[in-house]
Amino acid sequence: MEGLNQHLFGHPLVTPYDRIVHFTEEGIELHSNREEFTEPMWRGVRDQIIRPGKGLLPTSPVTVASFLLLPFLWIRERRWAFYTAVTSLGIFLFYSTYAQWVWSHWGNRFLMPIVVLGVLPLAAALDWRRPGHEDG
Repeated sequence: MEGLNQHLFGHPLVTPYDRIVHFTEEGIELHSNREEFTEPMWRGVRDQIIRPGKGLLPTSPVTVASFLLLPFLWIRERRWAFYTAVTSLGIFLFYSTYAQWVWSHWGNRFLMPIVVLGVLPLAAALDWRRPGHEDG
């Protein structure tokens, strides 16, 4: 990918998100999405959880509930629990500062990795409730 970025944009770390063209009355302007990480974190955290039609609670309440079940995953697989918690928190906080996340047409598409990782604690909790479950 870095080779393609080098070929297309002259630098391996420059991506199409850094070369968005806007046509204005003054002419052509380049815009970079890197300039859009301006949202106050507290507001982004709140909105990504409760904003109607976009937040995790209204669009995927099972994901929010599944993270309350992380202790079950911790008991079963500490490495996966740690990975799930740290990765999800990192993604969530990163996009909490992205001012443009709310313009997605299909909810918060940037949090889909968190939705996927939310399956792990849910599965651990459901496995815990399975009749005849024996740890080990």
